[in-house]
Amino acid sequence: MGPEDTISYPGIYSNLDFTDTNNIFCVGTANVNISNVYSTIPSYILIGKFDSSLNLNWQKYYGGDQYYLVTCVRAVKD
Repeated sequence: MGPEDTISYPGIYSNLDFTDTNNIFCVGTANVNISNVYSTIPSYILIGKFDSSLNLNWQKYYGGDQYYLVTCVRAVKD
């Protein structure tokens, strides 16, 4: 993940989805360049999985090699 002063945003259109009450997924982008949608700075896709009490089960980062911007998430059973 980028330094603590980077800008992070949730998915632009839909950042939450679930398959059941114990599998809630939240996505966003870390290190967003708000001045240029087609930026060349590296960013990261952030995915978190929560249970029904909103306890974080796990959190993963993907990317860092180019610019990513998450718009939505779709949870599926597989």
